[in-house]
Amino acid sequence: MTSRIRRLLVVPVLLLGLVAASSTAAAQEAEPANLLTGTLEGTDGRAVNALLGFDWQNAEGRRIDRHGCVQSAACPLPGYASVVRVNPTLTAEGTSDTSTATTTWEVPSPPGAVQVFIEAYPQNERFRTDEARYGHAMRHSVPLPHNGPLPLKLPVTRCDDGGTVGSIRGTGTVGLQPTPLRRVVAWSLEAYDPITRPVIGWNIGTASADGTFVVPNLVPDQRYQLWVTAADGTVRKQFGVVVNRCAETRTTLAFDPPHAPYDGPAASPSAAPAPEPPPSPTLQQPLITAGQAAMLDGAAEPGTAVELLASTRPGGAYRVVRTTTASPSGYYSFSVQPPTATDLKVRVGRQDSASVLLRVRSAVSMTPAATATPRTLRFAGRVSPARGGTLELFLRLGNGGRRLLASTPVRSD
Repeated sequence: MTSRIRRLLVVPVLLLGLVAASSTAAAQEAEPANLLTGTLEGTDGRAVNALLGFDWQNAEGRRIDRHGCVQSAACPLPGYASVVRVNPTLTAEGTSDTSTATTTWEVPSPPGAVQVFIEAYPQNERFRTDEARYGHAMRHSVPLPHNGPLPLKLPVTRCDDGGTVGSIRGTGTVGLQPTPLRRVVAWSLEAYDPITRPVIGWNIGTASADGTFVVPNLVPDQRYQLWVTAADGTVRKQFGVVVNRCAETRTTLAFDPPHAPYDGPAASPSAAPAPEPPPSPTLQQPLITAGQAAMLDGAAEPGTAVELLASTRPGGAYRVVRTTTASPSGYYSFSVQPPTATDLKVRVGRQDSASVLLRVRSAVSMTPAATATPRTLRFAGRVSPARGGTLELFLRLGNGGRRLLASTPVRSD
């Protein structure tokens, strides 16, 4: 018998139990566990010419190559770990004749892979990205093994021919004046939700020296995170940008530096300006329960090495815990599972970003055992990570309230 008990004031309870896995086992029997399969087509139902890029991660959140080798000097990963081309001889217009084209794909997943990140680029027969009819699609952090084929759809870009895509257009400014830009990327925030949408959109846009930028062919009715890079390497992020059907969203990003307090005479005009630190990673889950994993992601120049540094003590030393390489679109991500609250930051080149705090709450596992006295239970358990304190046991009432039943000291172990 499994009891679910929540300790409401001191620490939450982690419910331990058995999960039925018959459907997963059946899927693994139906196809090899190391083979990820899927479908690919346009939202108009046509077969498409596309490049699929795969980034694999192991249980420690580290990037691995297609053979399972952890990214390191011995196993460098400057781009995608695996690449699959689907219908490479088709034109960018695609075809509905499936007798000469395919809507399926497969790729071996490396040993030890527990999740995968996928980007899909529409291409033409010259192996170049071509959005003449279709836009980009993606999937973030797909758990492995995946049960059944993974569907990927590329959005039709022509609003006069069944397409619904929109765009983001804007200007980067300093002091309300346009400032030169060199890069812009937009990713859908829904990418971190369960896979329920037929298309999750993203795209690399065009950034100009006159300060303007545009990201075309984005899937509508989704919220996007917009990352714009100025000519000096400064990155600004804007979250929650909404894209509407066959419409243009306009926005402005200010690159003005924060005002520093006066600290003596100004520096000599000949002094070289300090390098701009990289932007901090975005922490998707700022609070986790011990034993769970959290994901951080961010933007860097494509192919740039990115190190993740961690410190578990306030003001303590940082150490490198993960290393990865920004994808061809400039995206990078890390998965971490610290036992206690941890400060995290990234290092790009020789520059460190500001830190972000990942908070970790204790998890309590409890096992009830009946005593000789009728209707009496005795509970024993552990707190993870190990720490002393006081544990309080509450009864949840039917009206939503609670009543304290007992309290007990927790040993240091």
